[in-house]
Amino acid sequence: MRRRGVLAFAAAGALLCCLAGCDVRLHDETPLRVVAQHGLGLYEITARIDRPALVAHDSVFVTALIDGQSLHLAPDPTGLVWRGFYSVRCRPGFHLQYRAIWSVQSLVTRSKLVPATPRRVALLEPAEPQQVRIDSSGEGRGGWPGVVHLQFVTEPMTTITGLRIEPLSPTREDREAAAAIVALSQPPLAVSCGSTLDLPLRSQLQRAAAYLTLETDNPQVPALRMRVAFAP
Repeated sequence: MRRRGVLAFAAAGALLCCLAGCDVRLHDETPLRVVAQHGLGLYEITARIDRPALVAHDSVFVTALIDGQSLHLAPDPTGLVWRGFYSVRCRPGFHLQYRAIWSVQSLVTRSKLVPATPRRVALLEPAEPQQVRIDSSGEGRGGWPGVVHLQFVTEPMTTITGLRIEPLSPTREDREAAAAIVALSQPPLAVSCGSTLDLPLRSQLQRAAAYLTLETDNPQVPALRMRVAFAP
């Protein structure tokens, strides 16, 4: 009789808890913007929960829902922070939502989606170098060669659609330096995600510097400008 009373009390407590909003709160701690990396292409997904006393730590389960895929997250020793790693390459971002499932004293099971609408995690192109130094030591036969290395990782394919070599300033010296540098490959130049495009240059002067300006069809890098300097 006493046991039935205890069970009835627990059930009533669980029901009261549900009716009163005995809720697990989930906080999305995954950054909104992350610099993309090709390599393993792994990105940490992190959420933190707050749970009331009637919700045991081992009765909570958190899953990340990413672009139609389910990723089970693992709790830390406190059971409050949940983490997992999502692998994706050659994309500018993904949509993220969490599903939390928990039970109240093993009697009532509840669940929720956070946020109500999936939010986007943006994957950003790593910054290209703003300056490139090319070693022009030694004797130049027909000029001094050099290479600029380019890589893009947020689109399956990036095409360089425009290329210009521009003087650093309107002065005569800078205009002559820019005129001495030529690109040995011309657009369109396509480079697949994660691959390196070697853009060959040649300077007729042993010391010369200019801006290399590129235009691409990559939405994140529509234009790219870097200072290229030949120097021994």
